[in-house]
Order: sequence, then C-alpha cells, then structure tokens
Amino acid sequence: MEEFMPIRLREYHRPLDTARAAELLQREAVRTLPAGHGPRARLDAYAPAEAVVDLGQLQLNFITIRDGFVHIGGQTPLQALIEAAELQALAGGLLPKAAQFAAHLGLRHLATLGGALLSADGPHEIQLALIALEAEVVTLGAGRKTTPLIQFQPQENDLVLEVNFRHLGAAYKGALARVARTPLDQAIVAAVAVVGPEFARVAVAGAGPGPIVRSEHGAAPDLQAMAEAVEAGAQAIGDYRGSAEYRRAMAGVLAGRALAAARGAG
Repeated sequence: MEEFMPIRLREYHRPLDTARAAELLQREAVRTLPAGHGPRARLDAYAPAEAVVDLGQLQLNFITIRDGFVHIGGQTPLQALIEAAELQALAGGLLPKAAQFAAHLGLRHLATLGGALLSADGPHEIQLALIALEAEVVTLGAGRKTTPLIQFQPQENDLVLEVNFRHLGAAYKGALARVARTPLDQAIVAAVAVVGPEFARVAVAGAGPGPIVRSEHGAAPDLQAMAEAVEAGAQAIGDYRGSAEYRRAMAGVLAGRALAAARGAG
C-alpha cells in the first residue's frame, strides 16, 4: 500500500489582493504553497508545506478579449474554458477541446488554468493548445514577469495571474490528435496544430522531455516537412505505455494529422 506523508500545516491564508498573496508565497522562513487545484488530484500535495494560501478571493477568474488579445485569469476553472463562447469560436474551439481531456466534469469545475500549468504531469493537451496559440504566462513573485509558455518553468510558489495570446481571426483553425490507452486516458503522445494564412504551428508532447514545437511562416507552409521535423527532433523515452520507437513514430504521425486537420478545417 502506498504511504503518504502527513500534512502538518500551521497557517492558512486567504488574501484579498495579489500583492499580499505573492508576499506570502515568497516567504523563505515558512514554506508556503498556493492552495490551487490541478486536474490530477494528489493526496500528498501539501505534505511539504507549513502554510497554504487560498487564491479564491483574488478575482483571477475571467476570460476577456481586449486590444486584440485573449486574457484568461489563472483561477479560471477548466470547465469555464469549455463553456466560453469566445473560446469556442477561436481556432475551431481548440482550447475548449483540449480542456475536455484534462479531467472528469466534476474536477474540471475545481481545477484551474493556473493549477493545470503548475502541474508537473499535465494535462498535455491544454499546454500544447496554448503553445500552438503562442500564449504567454503572467506571474507574480518577487516581481511581475511575462514569459512565453514554451519557456515557462513552473515553480511551486508561482502566482499565475493570467495567460494571454493573440486573438486570431476566423481564417485560423486548430486541430488536436492524440493516442491513449482509452479515449479519455492521459495521452501517450498528443499533437496540437494551428494553421492560418500567415503561419502554421504544431506542438507535440510525449516524445521528449518537453514539448516539440515547429513553426513555418508564409501562405503555403510545407506541412509534411513540419511533421517530419517533429519526428526527427523527438528524444523519446519508453515506458510501460509506449516504447521510445513508438513514441517517436507517433509524434510524426500525429503532428501530420493535426496539421492536415487544421488546414482542412479552413
């Protein structure tokens, strides 16, 4: 039977503003973690902590479009991504489709976008969709920082304020392709693509230590060459769900499928 570390919390905070929340999370004398919800529930998530910070009162639950960009608050529930009309109309509903694979309905109401990005084990589809959309993550720690998601290295005490990305026009379409043991199981390999009149981009997870991203600009991108580049760049490590060879081959296959589907959707 698996053993879990006991939880010995000494403090519970519920700040009303982000500055106070960030101040609490950055303390060195008391190990403090955000009381966020990721899509993979862990019984020992707070075992190392002496204090937790509840983020529920920070007004970070929003989805807005302004100045040509989509802004999504870090405390926005994953189910809200699925139900948002403005996201369903963007890139063929790519982000809502990706969020459906994150968890079951009940947990999607609790899990937040920030929790998903801070989770070490995914879900891959949301991260890939945001990378394909060239999203940036805005965090608050010692200072406010904006980082391209592809370069984001999650820290346990990060306060995720929002994620933002360019609001693409109707000519841009997206598609997702994945393989898993069951339809709703965690993906073995997954690929997400966005194709439009100015660029094509594909992001793949499950075939290396991090996402594999390939982009091509111009009106006539060579999608087959992009898929082959994904497979060539794979550094897959095999496990009980798939060998390294299988993961490498599927990275190229799924990248090609996602790119073709996104182009065909237009």
